[in-house]
Amino acid sequence: MNRLLTCAGTAVFLLVTSEGSLAELAGREPPDRFALGGGVYSAEDNHPIDHAEVRVCDAHGSSLEVQISGASGEFTFRGLAPASYMLGVTAVGFERQDLPVDLSFASEPGISIYLKPVSGNRKSAEAGRAVSAHEMAMPQEAREKLAAAKKKLWVDKNLEGGIAEVRQVVAAAPNYYEAYCEIGLAYLMMGKTADAEENFRKSLDISGGKYGDAEVGLGSTLINKGDVAGGEEALRRGVESSPASWLGRYELSKVELSHNRVDDAEKLAEQARSLAPNFPSVYRLLSSIHLRQKNYAALLHDIDAYIRLDPDSAAGVRAKQLRDEIRQKMTTEVATAPTSPRATVMK
Repeated sequence: MNRLLTCAGTAVFLLVTSEGSLAELAGREPPDRFALGGGVYSAEDNHPIDHAEVRVCDAHGSSLEVQISGASGEFTFRGLAPASYMLGVTAVGFERQDLPVDLSFASEPGISIYLKPVSGNRKSAEAGRAVSAHEMAMPQEAREKLAAAKKKLWVDKNLEGGIAEVRQVVAAAPNYYEAYCEIGLAYLMMGKTADAEENFRKSLDISGGKYGDAEVGLGSTLINKGDVAGGEEALRRGVESSPASWLGRYELSKVELSHNRVDDAEKLAEQARSLAPNFPSVYRLLSSIHLRQKNYAALLHDIDAYIRLDPDSAAGVRAKQLRDEIRQKMTTEVATAPTSPRATVMK
């Protein structure tokens, strides 16, 4: 489900590394530049993890470059200056892994990173390990072109150009229903709901109504059009088809919150967080729920988690301000709270 992240305001489709020997890649670097590469695997069974997000950060935690792992879990960064870095790795259904890497004197072309499945979410971990059998059955050239198109869509943020490239993919592989879903997502980001709906429905038609990602995308589109009932039905079908869909539960939680069913909204949001603990948008939703409940301790926890994941954006800066305001409010309430008679006697 990580391909649907953009619907929740966070792009997760990043650069897929090209094929080739990691040692050869390291050997081609200029004398003053180094390469960093390796593979991402499940700590449970050593299975490669496809579509893991791999992020290189400097010593201060600022993100420098991001990629997603390929079908065999591989990733490669090139042209890095001699320095120490932090490597952050996330994948749907797995715990985050952060590790230091020293490139002060040489390249590191063969790092193996093992992610632990999130406790109690084996299905989600299995979903994140590899692409579907249907997608693997698509021609390799089509898969490579779709990966390049997703890079243009979600990394370069060139939606028009990315859509044009994905259309070339479906022209060559008309049964590639995952590609139609990508087009739908792009149109949804552009606010073109009619085009988004058309492509989500096309994806569902080709898949025989079995592609949960497209159902969730369709549900989000219908809700944006004002058809909340129809959107909710599509979202529930999507979650049923894709039990590991964090985004389906996230969107359903927003629907429940809009109906003031706060407890149900909280349950769904907690499930979304369990499936996708490293996506900031989940904590924004939880903070809205806990604010509605006046659960300030939980609200502070949500805000802290959001800031950890998104510290420097405008939303992250505002979150820091809000956290300070809430702490001040809690401190003031404690200081001005009347002392109970029992407490006075106990003194």
